[in-house]
Amino acid sequence: MRQVLKGVYPIIPTPFDKNGNVALTDIEKMIDYAVECGVAGVVVNDYLSEIEFLCDDERYAIAETALKHAAGRIPVIVGIAGQAPNRMVEYAKHAAEHGASAVLASVPFLKAYQASKTYEKGFKPVDEMLDIPIILQDAPDRSASMGAGMQKDLLTKLKNAAYVKEDSTAIHQGIEDTVEMAKGLEEGVLKGVFAGEGGYDLVCEYQLGATNFMPGLHVAPYVQKIWEKLEAGDVEGAEKVQFALGRLRLHERLYQVDTCKYMLKANGVIENIGTRWESRARFDETSYVEMDRILESLAKKGV
Repeated sequence: MRQVLKGVYPIIPTPFDKNGNVALTDIEKMIDYAVECGVAGVVVNDYLSEIEFLCDDERYAIAETALKHAAGRIPVIVGIAGQAPNRMVEYAKHAAEHGASAVLASVPFLKAYQASKTYEKGFKPVDEMLDIPIILQDAPDRSASMGAGMQKDLLTKLKNAAYVKEDSTAIHQGIEDTVEMAKGLEEGVLKGVFAGEGGYDLVCEYQLGATNFMPGLHVAPYVQKIWEKLEAGDVEGAEKVQFALGRLRLHERLYQVDTCKYMLKANGVIENIGTRWESRARFDETSYVEMDRILESLAKKGV
């Protein structure tokens, strides 16, 4: 019986060594850290993983390392977004061959490819080769928008499409639109909605209908606490943890990838905080000082 995806599935960022190469040993350390946090599963090769700056061999090595090291302890979801529909197909094939529990698929992140024209060359062949769930990712800030209309079309046509990940700055509206759209589908077609890493008001997203959270790995311990409290009906307790993250979330808005890696390094999970995203906002010594203050504050609050 196919596993139902529900809970917290943090995204593994791509770690680099001092020479700028992918540090696969740190992938293993992050898998172990995720298991220790008690999350439902992990995600590799998503946008937070800097996939735009990875070659195919690096993406394949990351997926293989994560799947082998997880060794069935937790499900591993593999992102298959690519520059073009044919790349999506190749990434999906590789993920399935190496034991992925699900794939995460957006329209191509080269926006020259219209979302409506990726079905025949992308989503359809991916669906035909798979026997694992497809999570439809609406990430309009990184690729062409999918929207509730395209979601409905894909959920109807694809036998394996079962989840939607809302991944835009207007995430609350996206969740509402998806939940409303699902009312027009046969019962059980849409099995869950993920709130993506851009979702910072998790309590509200849960109340709007998010059944899963997909944050960055750096906040996995906190998001797991929020999830558990929400599932137990303790909204006040969940809000307490969420409010404690306020300064961190503001800092993360400016320096998402750097904040993620800085926290993981501070917790002894990875060795370096390097990134290939050169056009991002500058993360410098001032940022380090502020991050240390944030981490000290979180420790004092006991969350």
